[in-house]
Amino acid sequence: MRSQPTNKPSIVYKYIYSGTLQLRINEKIVDKLVAVYINDYIESQVVENVRDKIVKLKRLDGRLKLLDKMFLEGIINHDYYESERMLHEQKTDYSINSLRLVNHGFQKWETMENNQKREFLLSYVEKIIIDMYKKEVVEIIFVDYKQVISN
Repeated sequence: MRSQPTNKPSIVYKYIYSGTLQLRINEKIVDKLVAVYINDYIESQVVENVRDKIVKLKRLDGRLKLLDKMFLEGIINHDYYESERMLHEQKTDYSINSLRLVNHGFQKWETMENNQKREFLLSYVEKIIIDMYKKEVVEIIFVDYKQVISN
């Protein structure tokens, strides 16, 4: 399938065209059809991944506080404290970077700009299968976990 525009005097209509079936569907219709599936996915998977990363960061922060307390009370020496603190900073940086990768600021499909929708599709969607005769989404295969949401 490929995108195929139709130019009218004042508006450009974009269609998804199936060369084998010789059928096309308006891109706006597809946008509305996938909205429900993608919003469900964002709520379930993306938000859950962000929560997991935040929990991990909170756990790291708790470990740092314990490490500071142990050092101040003289339970651990300075060399051990510094090495653990460096390790902690590396883990925190890694968690923050992975949080940035997971959370692109996606909230709802309808509120995303076209470039955000494109980024979401490239990052999270492997394939969208559309029944061109019925003009409905058959299934969406998401990249991570190969989760399938179908009709």
